[in-house]
Amino acid sequence: MKITSIRKLLFNEKSFNPFSDNYNPEQIQLILKEYLKSEKEDTSQIKDKESDIDAVRIAVQTPVFNYYYKELYEYMKKTLSEPGINVINVIQYLIAIVNHDTKMIEMSINKMIQSTNQLRLEEMAMLKIDEKNFKSNAVNSYELQTDLLNLLLNYLKYFHKEDSRHDNAVPARIHEASSKMYRASNLLYVVKDAFDRMVWENGTIIEKNEELYLRYIEPDSQILLQLGMFRVQRNALAYSITIYQHLKENPIYLRFLSETRKGKNISNIRINSRGYIRYSVQNEGPNALLQSELVQGLAFIAAFYPHFTRKELEKLGKLTVDDLMVLHSELVHLTEKVKDCLPEVNDATDIKDYMVRIRKKDLMNYFIDTTTYTTTQIESYINLIQSDILQMERINLWKRPLVKDQDVFYLSIPSILSPNYLQLIDEWLEGAGFNLNERGFALETFIKNDLKSKLVSKGNFTIPSLSDFQISKKVSEEIDLIVSFDDFIFIAEIKNVKYPMEPRDVHNAIKRLSDGALQLKRKINFVQKHNDYFSELLNGVEGKPIYSAVICNYPHFTGMKLHDVPIIDFMALATYFGHGSITDLRSENIDAESQKVRELRLWNNRKEFADNFPNYLIKPTVVDDLKHKFKTKFHRITLETANPQMHLQVAEIIETN
Repeated sequence: MKITSIRKLLFNEKSFNPFSDNYNPEQIQLILKEYLKSEKEDTSQIKDKESDIDAVRIAVQTPVFNYYYKELYEYMKKTLSEPGINVINVIQYLIAIVNHDTKMIEMSINKMIQSTNQLRLEEMAMLKIDEKNFKSNAVNSYELQTDLLNLLLNYLKYFHKEDSRHDNAVPARIHEASSKMYRASNLLYVVKDAFDRMVWENGTIIEKNEELYLRYIEPDSQILLQLGMFRVQRNALAYSITIYQHLKENPIYLRFLSETRKGKNISNIRINSRGYIRYSVQNEGPNALLQSELVQGLAFIAAFYPHFTRKELEKLGKLTVDDLMVLHSELVHLTEKVKDCLPEVNDATDIKDYMVRIRKKDLMNYFIDTTTYTTTQIESYINLIQSDILQMERINLWKRPLVKDQDVFYLSIPSILSPNYLQLIDEWLEGAGFNLNERGFALETFIKNDLKSKLVSKGNFTIPSLSDFQISKKVSEEIDLIVSFDDFIFIAEIKNVKYPMEPRDVHNAIKRLSDGALQLKRKINFVQKHNDYFSELLNGVEGKPIYSAVICNYPHFTGMKLHDVPIIDFMALATYFGHGSITDLRSENIDAESQKVRELRLWNNRKEFADNFPNYLIKPTVVDDLKHKFKTKFHRITLETANPQMHLQVAEIIETN
C-alpha cells in the first residue's frame, strides 16, 4: 500500500489519534515502517517529503500523549461503575467546580482593575492575574474553565446510563471523583491542545536530551495568529466606546433597544437549596434599555459582521443577528446577577452552593418578561445555544453555552459571562442556513459599498458592481472585487472563514484562504488575457500595475502570504482606503469618553496613497506596528516529575514593566 501523507493520516484516521478509543500504536508502527521504506526509494517531491517527515516525528510520539488520555479515561471508567455515582451527578459537580473557580478568578481581576487608574485599550487586552504563583492572561483564565468542561463533557457522555440516574447518590464521593477528574483534565487539555496544534497548525516534535519540543515549522504564523486575537479584542473595545458615545449623544439610536427590550431589569434573584434560580423583575423605563452586556455584543457585530446587521434570518423566525444579541445579552445579564449572589469563596463554602440551574419554562418566561420577542423566536434562540448532554453530537460550550439535561439548563458561568461573540455569531448564522459562501457574498457586497463611500476623496476610481465577467457564452470568470484607479488596479478574492478558535479551525481557514489565493492568481491572468474587455470597464488597464490580496473577515491571518499572495482583513483594508491612519485611544472605562493618545499616518497625500499601497498589502502597518509586542518561546507544559518533559512553542505578549 502506497502511503502518500502521514499528516493526512493524523488528520483523519482515528487509529492515529492518541486521544481516541480507536488509537492503534501497532498499526502506526507498521504504516510508518512502510512509509519510510518507500521514501528511501522515492527521491522526488523533496519539499513535500521534508514536510511529511515533520508529521512522522509527531506520529512516532503518539504513545506519550496516549498515556495522558488513558490515565483520565480509565479513572472515569472505573469511577463511574461505582454504585452511587452517575454521569449526571458528576456533571453537576463539575459545573459547580468551574463556577467556584471562576468566582476566585474574578476576585483577582477585580483587585487588579481597582488598583489601576487608566488603561489603554491594548492594556485591557493584556491584563494578567496571579494564579497559583504564576502569571496568566486574564482572558485565558476564563477560557480555560470552558475548555476543561468541554473536554470532560465530551468524554463523560459516553459513560451515561439513563437507568443509573436515580441511583442513591453519595455526595462526598461524587465531589471527590469530580475534583480528581477536573484536576486531571487540566493537564490532559494542555497536552491534547498542544498535540492538536502540532497536527493541524503545521508543527512537529523534536526529541532532544530525552525531552520533547513541540515547535512550529513557521513560528511567525503563530505571532500573526496571536496578534489577530489581540486586534479582535482591541477593535471590539474601540467599537464599544463608539457605541456608548453614539447612544449618549443621539437618543434616536435607543429606538432599536426600545423596540426589542421592555425596560425591565431583575429586582431580586435567589438560588434555592436545590440550585434552582428564582427571580423577579421590575420596570425601570428607558434607563434599563442600555446594558453593558448588549453594547459589548453589538460591538462585535459592528466590527466584524457589519454585512449581517439587521438582516432577517428566515429560519429563525425573522430574527436578526442584532436580535439574537439582545436575547443573549439578557442571558448574560441574568447569569451576572446569579454570579453576584453566589457566596464569596472561602474555606467554609460548600461546592454545592455553586451548582446553579434553571428550568426551561422559567428561562422562557424571563425572556418574555424582559424582551418583546415572540415565544417562537425565543425558542429558536434557546435551541441555538443549548448543548444537550444526552445527545451524541460533540459539545462545544463556546458555541452553545447552556448545558441541557431534559427540561433543565445548568449555568456554566464562564461559558456565558466570557463569551466568544464571534464564535457565537458564526454558529447562529450556520443555524440560520448561511454557509461560508453565502456569508462571503454578503461580505463582498458590504466591502464594495463601503469602499465606494471611502474612496470619494481619493480621485477617479471604478468599482464594477457585477462579479461575473462574461467574455462570451463559454468564456467567463467570477471576480469578487476590482478597484481601478488612474494609476493602479486592485483585484481581490473575498473569503469569509469561521472564527479560528481551535487548531482545526485555523487549518480549515488557512486552507480556504489558500484556495482563494490560487483562484485569485487565475483571475488576474484572466484580466490580463482579456485586456480589451476590461479596459472598457476599468477606464484603462494598459500600463497600470495590478496589486492583489485575499480579503478575510477576521484579522488572524493578516500579514501572511499564501502562494505568494498577501492576506488582509477587511478592517485593515478599510483603514488604509478610509482615513489612512491608526489611532490609539485611552479611556478610564468602557462608557467614558475616549482620548486620542497617538495617531500613525499610513499616507499623507494622493501620491503616497498609491505609492504605499503595495507594501501595505504585504506588510500591513496595523500588524507591523504591533508585532514587536509579541515573541515566541518554549513553555514546559508537563509536571516537573513527568517523563518525558514536553515544551510547547507559543507566541505571547512581551511583558512590559
